[in-house]
Amino acid sequence: MKKEGVMKSFIYLGWLLIAAGAVIDLFQNPLGSLGWILLLTLLVTLYFGLKVPSYMHLLLSFMVILDILGETIGLFYFVEYYDKLLHLINSIILCILIYYLSKDKIKDKKMLVLFCVFAAISLLVGWEIFEYGYDSLFGGRMQGVNLVDGVHFSVYKSVVSAFDDTMEDFIFDVIGTLIFSLVFWFKNIKNKRKRKARKHS
Repeated sequence: MKKEGVMKSFIYLGWLLIAAGAVIDLFQNPLGSLGWILLLTLLVTLYFGLKVPSYMHLLLSFMVILDILGETIGLFYFVEYYDKLLHLINSIILCILIYYLSKDKIKDKKMLVLFCVFAAISLLVGWEIFEYGYDSLFGGRMQGVNLVDGVHFSVYKSVVSAFDDTMEDFIFDVIGTLIFSLVFWFKNIKNKRKRKARKHS
């Protein structure tokens, strides 16, 4: 119970940080603020509506907090590969979430892991389409890697083009889903061996 309480405290703290990010963005980027509010609403809805382990909600909050830190503190614009790290982490977390939502419906383990991978990649492709649409309509900087000039902090220098950035995002998304697949596969093999050992004991 104590562990569960600590987990809930971190989840609520994550929500609070997301709300703070929405308030900060409200004065600088109203559309970004709306995005954080929608994400917070989604997280709260999932928390009370989904029957998944508490740590899964903690991971989801963690995923969004990393994005907020990228925008509010400016890690996206100071650290070239921060966005790639997020794509790696986010793809793994998405696969884990999809696994918990699908494991009771898909009994075949091979089909289950394939479904998790392709569903996660589909969502991440959708995100890249959203980035393209947002930049095209509102003149944003979601595509490409634009770092702040070390001398003139209001000046952004493009170090990775929009096309190369999108392709690198996809590569890290695939690496993340492969990591999930390998861990899932080895865990499944380990569980099979344990079940065989029990039968023979």
